Amino acid sequence: MDAGTSGRRTTHDTPGIRLKKDIFDLLDAPGQIGVNLTSSYAIIPTTSLCGMLIVHPEARYFSISKIGKDQLKDYCAKRGIDETEGKRLLGNLISENGK
Repeated sequence: MDAGTSGRRTTHDTPGIRLKKDIFDLLDAPGQIGVNLTSSYAIIPTTSLCGMLIVHPEARYFSISKIGKDQLKDYCAKRGIDETEGKRLLGNLISENGK
């Protein structure tokens, strides 16, 4: 980040961040820099990191609410994955009562 750039550096654990595999595949991370993902999306070597940097003077932190079963189904359809994988990826973001 350029020292003259203003903005907020945020990190979060959201479904977007859990798209690491897609990003790693798109960028050919293993071939380009020798970084791989485990089946639980941890980065190997462990001294590596993956992040999203949003630099904008109006950037702000935000929270994500729990999602219902209908949103889970929609997410899975858009990603082309089954609900079991969707539940594994979204974990604690899914409402326990399904609403």
